[in-house]
Amino acid sequence: MRSLICMGIIILFTIVSFSMSVYVSKGIELSGLERQFFGVGLQSGNNFLRSELNCYVPVTQISSLLELDPAVSLNFRLGKNVSLYTGLGFIVLVDLYKLQVFIYSDNAFRVKAGINLKLTDLIHIFGEVMTIAGLADSPFFIGWSGVLYVNAGIGLNY
Repeated sequence: MRSLICMGIIILFTIVSFSMSVYVSKGIELSGLERQFFGVGLQSGNNFLRSELNCYVPVTQISSLLELDPAVSLNFRLGKNVSLYTGLGFIVLVDLYKLQVFIYSDNAFRVKAGINLKLTDLIHIFGEVMTIAGLADSPFFIGWSGVLYVNAGIGLNY
């Protein structure tokens, strides 16, 4: 728990010390339970390497679980206003009723890829595809959950 708090403080200082983006999003699972979710997030850095803290809440069913995804992503600029990105991070679940924080799995992580369009100096929109991958007994030692998430949103740049 202490290491999780220390990591959260480091992420917070990283977000504050670099350029920042705040965003909201709406998404849906394309397989699995086909839940809809609402997301909010903070992102620091606008160059090649970025750090993120995303929070997802299911909206189609009442749940006491909140999902936090601290992640690192790589940003590939295709032009002045368009970039592609890919990232990964571990999944932290917060139980709001019991006030507990725990890691979803020690060998599972969130993987995502998306496109970011800068509309103005202040506003950007994005679309992304996410899944859960993990360490597995396969030739490549990487397994896939089989569940895809599609997410779109809008954000403010600072």
